[in-house]
Amino acid sequence: MIYTYLLLATTVLLILKLLLSKSFAEALLFLDALTNIAVLYLVILSISQSRPYWVDVAIILAMFSFVGVMSIARYTVDKNE
Repeated sequence: MIYTYLLLATTVLLILKLLLSKSFAEALLFLDALTNIAVLYLVILSISQSRPYWVDVAIILAMFSFVGVMSIARYTVDKNE
């Protein structure tokens, strides 16, 4: 139960940092951290409810997040050169 409150507090802090970020790179970093927290929450939900399909959803979300962050980072690097 306490992990839910910790994840919620971390999510709120990351959303505030996301809204107050000064550069695009910082916003991308905080958005990636929020996605990682969502993946963690899905895994915890899967374990607590004994439903293994939430782990599959978490893995797919993590893969999409990784590919999205890498492609956006690559685009910004190519744009700056």
